[in-house]
Amino acid sequence: INDIIHVSSLVDVHGNQQNGVTIRYQMGDSQRSIEMTCDSNDQLTQQIIAFRDRYKLSQPQAALARSKAFRPSDVPGTLLNMALMNLTVSNHALRAAAYNLLVALCNTFSFKIGSLLLEASEAAIPKNSKSFTVRVSSELAQMEPTMTLEFLQQSLDGMSNADKVSQVLVLDYIKPWLWNFGSFYLGDNQDDDKNSEKINEILEKLISYSVNAGVIRPAVLSKVWKVLGKCPRILDYVIDQLLVAYNLPTCDNNSSDTLDDIIAVVASVNANLVTGKIITK
Repeated sequence: INDIIHVSSLVDVHGNQQNGVTIRYQMGDSQRSIEMTCDSNDQLTQQIIAFRDRYKLSQPQAALARSKAFRPSDVPGTLLNMALMNLTVSNHALRAAAYNLLVALCNTFSFKIGSLLLEASEAAIPKNSKSFTVRVSSELAQMEPTMTLEFLQQSLDGMSNADKVSQVLVLDYIKPWLWNFGSFYLGDNQDDDKNSEKINEILEKLISYSVNAGVIRPAVLSKVWKVLGKCPRILDYVIDQLLVAYNLPTCDNNSSDTLDDIIAVVASVNANLVTGKIITK
């Protein structure tokens, strides 16, 4: 009996030479997995991943639709990112609206936060409120860690249309959430498969953003990858996604140089562990 699994159904593929290859795929409303082994488990894993990624690249509209699907669980993360990003814009009315949105968000969802936030119709919100924005984000990251994955996804999506100054601000206020991200999947989460899928999606977005960051690439390397390099529990995911990115058909010289820089930064804070993981893969 042969199991035929369409590449579009693949959810996750991982494996190594010792333990074989595990493929998780979508079957109706549930996920199933199969395990296999051969003489070259590592090579088989990379080939299946590359095949899946080539298929995704050939379906841009479908991929866009999936990435933009909006779920009720996305609401807090989307609104929080909207509020934080607009707290430093030049338009005073928009800054005030962003502040009141932040207050309403914390009250509606009962977010625990140390800073005192009071809604006010005539509040004067200074343009240079970066420190306040980062402080509020840090407090929420510490007190509401279960929102980490959704908030990071929405923040990265919001950066695509932002100018470089706003992008640097986003990098500053997502930094505390990246510490959560570095160890999130090892918590007491009941849906590890779904979290694993989200983690890979976020890493793919971070890698893609890094490749296209242009003049702020050094800031991205410092504020994102240096942080993740200090989180050994997530390095397996990081290395896997970097190796996948190297094998994509779209990987040109610029992409390759960026991936080299990411690995160098990650390894600079955890050299032995990163080197060991790359060798084993």
